[in-house]
Amino acid sequence: MKSRLTNLLLIFTAFILLSPDCEHNRETADKDPRDFITGEWNCHEYLDGKFQMTYIVTIIKDVTDESHIILQNFAFIDDEERPPYAVLEGGSLVVPTQQVCYDQSITVYGTGQYISKNETHWEYTMEVGGDSFTYTAVFERIH
Repeated sequence: MKSRLTNLLLIFTAFILLSPDCEHNRETADKDPRDFITGEWNCHEYLDGKFQMTYIVTIIKDVTDESHIILQNFAFIDDEERPPYAVLEGGSLVVPTQQVCYDQSITVYGTGQYISKNETHWEYTMEVGGDSFTYTAVFERIH
């Protein structure tokens, strides 16, 4: 009887020790899926395959929607203007058609693709005053 009780106790102890850590699972569940994309990025922008300029884009979480990120200085839109947002869909980002700037003078839309923790690729179109420009860009994480 004592041997059987000892065996059961050993099996129970092994089960507890080999069970997944609940605290670890809770941390994973609490992690925001947008964390991988937030931060400062160097944007290398191209128009028709020709290099245009490099500037910094800051990506932050939208506090009003858990699937949105805010793209500050995206498409070199002045910091004083209302920035566009993107929707996170897996490893892809979608910039839905939206009018940006407070006077709504610019329409922007496009997509982004997560390449690695330090690189994303973007293609987006800006419509300004009846003209349409399609850009490609490579974002490289600053830190």
